[in-house]
Amino acid sequence: MKRSLENQRQPSSGAPLKVGVFGGSGYVGLELMRLLLNHVQADLALVTSREYAGKSVASVHPSLEGLCPLIFVEPPALGSPIEVLDSAFAELDLLFFAVPHAQSSPVIGAISKCERFVSGDLRIIDLGADFRLSAEHFSQFYKQQHPCPELIAEAVYGTPEVSRDGIKSARLVANPGCFANCVTLGLLPLVLHFGKHPLVARVSAVTGSTGSGVTATAKTHHPARNESMSSYEVLTHRHGPEIEQALSLAQSGATKIHLVPHSGNFSRGIYSTSFVTIPDGSVDVVELYRKFCATEFFMRYRDVTPRVLDVRGSNFCDITVRQQGSEVVVISTLDNLVKGAAGNAIQNMNLMYHIPETTGLCAAALFP
Repeated sequence: MKRSLENQRQPSSGAPLKVGVFGGSGYVGLELMRLLLNHVQADLALVTSREYAGKSVASVHPSLEGLCPLIFVEPPALGSPIEVLDSAFAELDLLFFAVPHAQSSPVIGAISKCERFVSGDLRIIDLGADFRLSAEHFSQFYKQQHPCPELIAEAVYGTPEVSRDGIKSARLVANPGCFANCVTLGLLPLVLHFGKHPLVARVSAVTGSTGSGVTATAKTHHPARNESMSSYEVLTHRHGPEIEQALSLAQSGATKIHLVPHSGNFSRGIYSTSFVTIPDGSVDVVELYRKFCATEFFMRYRDVTPRVLDVRGSNFCDITVRQQGSEVVVISTLDNLVKGAAGNAIQNMNLMYHIPETTGLCAAALFP
């Protein structure tokens, strides 16, 4: 049953995993460290940063003072010999990449030629977009050719509720985007139920300011977002095709996504509303969602409309649906830094190493 932590696969060894965070200066890197430091099966052994190399992690992230004694390490330069890369990550079992989009793939491409990656002794979870999309879509959105397209085919898309079996044996996992995970989880029960029937979802989704990263811009810093709201990349956001691709893994028929993202005036969270016309209005969609969410620990069905406050700081995705015949509205919300990024990545780590899937992720939301 969903809320039980029993019957989970146990770790293959009692020794904790040695894990590293490549790019630990941003919000996602910080969130990874916050969660990993409380994970009983993981030992945070390495954190890199070009900007802060030589400085203590706690001096950059004061919230980790007294909890993380590590010093930021300069990552190997691009073009480093394979021997240097092998040596840099020799003690690690798993390396998380938490760097801006289009920056991880050149490094991961180089690491993929190292013996420890080839043998599966070193695995990688990339929290950027570099391995989520096809090479064609990557080129379209990032205006450059993908440096290692051969690895895209190997990378397993990292939504556990969609790709659980593939994640368990993966060497490279492409962690989903925050909008993508929120919308995908919200639509997943419908997509699975209607199988071959193509669906169309019109999605309005609001994200908090941390989704824009740690570096403020004219559009993302607090004075520009507070007491305001705006849309961006209407119908052209990269998470649109990512959601379609993710749902195609669970459905033989195609789902078309029309995504309108909005910038909200809060720090953490995604709030998504999806409008779908289903092919059979006699289906009790509420019951469908109740049953599905009862099988997934981190998906919670709500009778009342969910709130960002009820998932903030947690790995939960809260969902509710409303139905009028064939017209269905799906509302889903999650913390963009946790279930939308770092928490989901750790859930993937747990699967990859046969650790109980909920380990390190059962904290309640930060409310109020």
